Amino acid sequence: QVTLGDHGLATKLEFAISAKEKRVQWYVDWNECVSPTKFADVFSGHSRIVLPDDNDLMETLRSNQASVDEEQALFQAIKDFKWPYLVLRKFRTYQKAQERAYAILTRHEHAVCSQAEQAGRDVSSMIQGVETVLLPVMSEMYGKKIVPYLSSRSMRESWHDFRAKVESAFLRALGRRQAALSVEDYISEIGKANISSGLPDAGVLSLNFGDAILAGRSEV
Repeated sequence: QVTLGDHGLATKLEFAISAKEKRVQWYVDWNECVSPTKFADVFSGHSRIVLPDDNDLMETLRSNQASVDEEQALFQAIKDFKWPYLVLRKFRTYQKAQERAYAILTRHEHAVCSQAEQAGRDVSSMIQGVETVLLPVMSEMYGKKIVPYLSSRSMRESWHDFRAKVESAFLRALGRRQAALSVEDYISEIGKANISSGLPDAGVLSLNFGDAILAGRSEV
């Protein structure tokens, strides 16, 4: 209640309690073992964690008939908590992993999009060409052993943008392919490729970053 449903604030409160109990190292290790992705999400957004407005807090407490004294004590614990050096070092570990992931996608974006926009002997071969170029990219990211440190929220946004650019390039090539074929032949190629209106949502081309990165594991 005191964190108003904010996951970052809730975790900061947990850290504040663990610090008071002198168990920060244990809490860090436990989180990384049990839920590293959750930990990465919190760490990637730690600089944006802000306290809720006091009026919002009190309104929530009244609506939930909470113990005001207890809630205010927890609220104060969050306000007073300062990230210890141990946690700040961990923040940097996650931040560096995120930066490396972004760098990998950025470095290969042009090559993947260029391949996606190339014509092929048929639609299926066009898709295979994109997969062939993209697979080493995802394998590189997986091979760097940074996946456990990546924020699912941040990578979902980055992957969505990357995937959308590749899709746009492919659709341009697909449009040219359609213009070059008869209606019957185009429909036949689309059917053989098992797609409806764009790249397939599977393997390294999955719209889900987690599935796409796992597809790259086979090449490591």
